[in-house]
Parts: sequence; C-alpha cells; structure tokens
Amino acid sequence: MSAPLISGAIALMKTQDPDIQNTTLFAKLIYSANNGILDIANALEYELGESDLHFVSFTLEDSLGDNDGRADAGETIQIWLTVNNTAGLADSVQAILRFGEFEDTTTSEIIDSVAYIGYISTFASLNNQTNPLLVQISDEIANNRDIVFEYEVFPLNGPAITGNITITAFNTVELGDFFTTDTTLTADFEYWMTENLRVMPGCTLTINPGVHIVIMPEKTLDIDGVLIVNGTPDSLVDISSNGSGSRIIFNTLSSAELNYTYFHDFLAPFSYYFIKIWLAPNVNFNDVIFSNCFFSVYIVLDPSVTVNFNRVNIINCNGIWAANFCHAYLFNCNVNNNFASEPQGAIYNFLNSHSSVYETCLFNNIGYSISTLSSGGLISFLTDNFWGTTDTTIIHEEEIYDF
Repeated sequence: MSAPLISGAIALMKTQDPDIQNTTLFAKLIYSANNGILDIANALEYELGESDLHFVSFTLEDSLGDNDGRADAGETIQIWLTVNNTAGLADSVQAILRFGEFEDTTTSEIIDSVAYIGYISTFASLNNQTNPLLVQISDEIANNRDIVFEYEVFPLNGPAITGNITITAFNTVELGDFFTTDTTLTADFEYWMTENLRVMPGCTLTINPGVHIVIMPEKTLDIDGVLIVNGTPDSLVDISSNGSGSRIIFNTLSSAELNYTYFHDFLAPFSYYFIKIWLAPNVNFNDVIFSNCFFSVYIVLDPSVTVNFNRVNIINCNGIWAANFCHAYLFNCNVNNNFASEPQGAIYNFLNSHSSVYETCLFNNIGYSISTLSSGGLISFLTDNFWGTTDTTIIHEEEIYDF
C-alpha cells in the first residue's frame, strides 16, 4: 500500500513545484519522514538547507606520461576526486590538494593544487575530470613509495570535508646487455629486463631484499659469474615474467645462492625451461617459491655437481627435471598441485640422474609426484616424507605411487 501513497506525494510535490528535481524531491521525502513513516505535509514544507558532501573516490591518470595507469618517477599525473552530495544543492564546489601532515615534500611537486568541480545537486556525484589536480613525481623517488596527500573539498554554501588519499609511486630501471663489474640491485627501483642480460665471468650480481624484477617475453638472464639473492622472510625478492619464453640460465662455472625468492608466472613454451642449470658447480635454492611456472627447473650436470633445494615450495608448476648424471637434493620442501603428463613427474629423473628427497610433502600432483626412466634414473633417501596418506599398501620402500 506504500506505492500509491508515495506516488501521490510525488504528484502533489510536483504540482506545488513543477521545476523540482527528482533527486531533491526524493531527498525531501526521505529527510521529512517521521520515524520512517511518510509525512507528506512535512515534505511539502521541508527545506533541505545546506549541502552535505561526502568523498567517494579518487582517480589517477598518467596520460601525460606513459599512460600505464601508474605514478612513475618523473611523470606528471592527473588526479580527480569524485564527491557525492546528500542534502541541498552544493554551490560551486572546489577541491584543494596539499601534502599530508607528515609527508616528505621532496617526493613530488604539486603543480596545480586547486580544481573546480561545479554544482552538485542532491544525491548526485561529480568529479573534476575536466579540471584535474596535477602532481609531478620526483625523478629520485624510491620504488613502491606511498605518497600521502590531504584533500579539502568545499562548496560556497556548506561545510568543507577533508581527508587523505595515498598514491603509490614507482621507479623503474630497464636492464639488458652485460654486467662486466660487480652490480647490486636495490629495492629503491623496480627492474624490467627488456633485453637479454649476461652476468660475465668473474662478476657478481647481488639482489637485495624487496627487489622486484620483471623479465620481458623471450628474454634470457645468463649467469656466467655469481648470482646472490638476499631475500628475507619479510621482504622476498620477486622475479616474474611478463610473457612466454623468459628464462634464467646458469652456465658452466657459474654459481648461485638464492634465498627467500618468489618466482612466478614463467609461461615458457615446451622448447624452453624457465630455469636451466648447465654444469653450474654450486647452485642452492633456500626458502624459494616456484608458482605457476611451466617447466620450472631443468638440471643438466656432471656427477661432481649437486643442486640443493632447501625449504622450497613448488606449486602449480611442471616441476623439476634432472638429466645427465646430475644430483638434486630436496629437503623439507613442498611439492604440491603440480602438473606433468606421464611418464614425467613433478620430480622427474632420466639419463642417469639422481634425486634425494627427504622430509618433503608431495601430494595432489597431476601425474606422478616422482618418476624415473629406465635409463639410469635413481631416487634415494625417501625418508620422512608425506605423501598424503599413511596407507602402507600405497607407500613402498622402493616404489612410490601418487594419489
């Protein structure tokens, strides 16, 4: 029965004021209600009074830069604020932008700090897209740096509203060519490997905690020297691919120590391997995560060389392939939810290779968790592992079935 009453009230109010806006009409009906009950007489006389503004959201655009939707070092970005009004007409609304109370003013420069938004009717929203606020990000800003700004929005006929918005700035460095001297990558920058990169013999590439590296499609990081990745439990080193065919190769006589590193989204075609270890004498993966990587690690070694995987998580990958007399040690790892077609397994040994696996969880892998070929593949030290079951008819000392 409420619909006829509301329809009648609306008709009566439009008869009294033919030019009334629908949003104003509905606001009068809502605000004039008596304990939630429609009060038509009060609605006819109700005055909405001054405006009541509310901040909705802000939008960042970098069309004056590289137009990737991010605030990059050196770019001039445009900011517009969206504001909603829930009371009377907001007259000539403007916005002012300033640095947050404790913000470092060297992070950026506010080029245009005042923007006109316009008139905002009741229950309407409006922004300053046609008159954006302008901010230039410092060339020297640290990567992934949050910048806090304070906004003030006010009409001519009502109270101002204030609050903070936070913009994350990025500082990207492009990598490629050769490293012929010792080089350290720090978390002050984000690194995009846009060309092939080779660490030359006798040189060390050190990657500090918190560094993010993106390897572009079909690009290769060749290690002929030493790679040291110094991630920490609360600040992983993040290495990802931006397409297919990206890979990392550890060549003859190279060595590497990778700690707390997150490898993800390496979608290599079949002819590639995301990480290839080729006769490298000393490669250790400690507290490393491999996630969503097609053909994760391919090891081709001689009998004198081993690769160690300590506390490594291999998830949603094609696993570890070992060939040609190599020896891979897996200790206290998780090898879960990986995919491999038979006869391959998440850990696959062939051509006289050897894997030692202990205190490791291996379950929910499509295909086999571990498999070997008859051409000399060997699995040993299968002790204290978790296979997803305690059924001794499934688990045997010399043969492991997946389930």
